[in-house]
Amino acid sequence: MASGLDQGAKICALELALGQDNQIYRDKGFCDWLAENRPDIEILDKQSYKQEATAEAMSITEDWIQRFGVDGIDAIATQGSTITIGVIEALKSHDATDKIKVSGISIPPTMDWILDGTAYSDLYQDPMTEASKSVDAALKMIKGEEVALDDPDENWINVEMTTVTAENVQEVMANATY
Repeated sequence: MASGLDQGAKICALELALGQDNQIYRDKGFCDWLAENRPDIEILDKQSYKQEATAEAMSITEDWIQRFGVDGIDAIATQGSTITIGVIEALKSHDATDKIKVSGISIPPTMDWILDGTAYSDLYQDPMTEASKSVDAALKMIKGEEVALDDPDENWINVEMTTVTAENVQEVMANATY
């Protein structure tokens, strides 16, 4: 998303429920990356949903539009697919999908939204690769073999996500395993 934003862009972030590992690590990675690569980008607000992700995402996005205006937000980053749906639906109701860039976590509608310009970018999590790496690691552990963990203290293996934009969405969709 950052490559499509002007200098001094203003963004909002909508996170998963607070305290989950995936929320914590996604937030840390997001903030660390921006600080290192795009310190000019201002995060106007970060919020998380508490119960029903899509409905709350719509409500939070509506609040941001009221607070900052459609022209006061350059982009919204989301941490989950159902959150992305709520953000897009709220932006559609304000005819703002062409004004505010949205970057989320992939699901089939997001890919379609990238194709038609409604969403700017996406991160695709490949469930087949994640499952395969998990099973391979578990089998090695059962056999007593060493497993190369990305963070031995946290006992996890990182599976890189694919950044999806208009340039590669067709290829990702053709190979997606969702």
